[in-house]
Amino acid sequence: MTRKENMPHSDQEEAVYYHQSCERIVVICHITIRWSKIHLGQMGAFENFVDIIRKTEAMQEILKNLVEEPAKLLTSICEEYEDTDKPVPDHHLLLVGQTGETAVKVLLSATMITRETGQFSLYSYKPTELGLTYYKKMRAEQTRPEKQPEVV
Repeated sequence: MTRKENMPHSDQEEAVYYHQSCERIVVICHITIRWSKIHLGQMGAFENFVDIIRKTEAMQEILKNLVEEPAKLLTSICEEYEDTDKPVPDHHLLLVGQTGETAVKVLLSATMITRETGQFSLYSYKPTELGLTYYKKMRAEQTRPEKQPEVV
């Protein structure tokens, strides 16, 4: 694939491309700062503590869930939206605890969904074109996360 093929073709793709580039730069900066602190002996007790707990199985599971939950939530919202062509009321979604709330915030921040005041619910969620695009791409690649449990 040539460099030209990797370049964004629309404003939406350009925004996503720019956002991803910024995220990579931030990660590189964090790694560089961390490497500098380690090699210059400036890593404090808190950084050492974080380094230790980040390597635990429990913390790895939490980090994994923080990535997978927004994908599951986007899948649930898009599937119901495709079936009904209506925004999905919050009571149709499993939004338990901080992980559920964080998944909503992530999708809203990434402009994958929009939130509206619901008619019979507190909020309703509707996928954006960007959200539907990623949902369809994940479905086509068969990289679909496990479904959220059915809400009774």
